[in-house]
Amino acid sequence: MDKPADFFDTDAPIFAPLAVPTVMVVGGPDALVASARRVATWEGSGIAVDVCDPASARVAALRSRPFALVLSQEVYGFDPDAIEALARELQAELVVLKVVRVSAGFLEQALRPALRHALRRYRSAVASGPVRK
Repeated sequence: MDKPADFFDTDAPIFAPLAVPTVMVVGGPDALVASARRVATWEGSGIAVDVCDPASARVAALRSRPFALVLSQEVYGFDPDAIEALARELQAELVVLKVVRVSAGFLEQALRPALRHALRRYRSAVASGPVRK
């Protein structure tokens, strides 16, 4: 019986690397980025927080495959349809917060349940694999 040429290829990877759970903050501001980083640290040490500007959000998000997209209401308002489409495509939780004159504590309180829910959803999808509809 003929075997495929790469059957005994020792350079072929045995396991696919696990994706790093990532939260992407699109467009800031700095207070939102800092709050997202603090909440991600509280929820689990393995969570990465990426930051990008709105113009490069699609490319950056498709590269890192975040489980949550975090935006200020101001950034979201520029093109809500495109942002929602991107979140659906990524199967990411979309978290939109009003960031005008609010404290870091308020942002963290608002982010924590949303990111916790998104992380649970992400982990169940990673652990069980894709769900057929």
